[in-house]
Amino acid sequence: LGTRDSDLIRLVVSRSEIDLAEIKYAYHVLHQKPLEDAIQGDTSGAYRDGLLALVRGNQ
Repeated sequence: LGTRDSDLIRLVVSRSEIDLAEIKYAYHVLHQKPLEDAIQGDTSGAYRDGLLALVRGNQ
């Protein structure tokens, strides 16, 4: 993922579910893997769990 934490947090918490769905799709197209997998591989602990909960939304 190689992200800066502040960018990742801003991206996730400031987007609607529709925006996140489009972002997740675009990420998958560009990187051939789900955004959730990238977050799991690049973060840990409660931070990872919180980001994943936000990205997954009401699944």
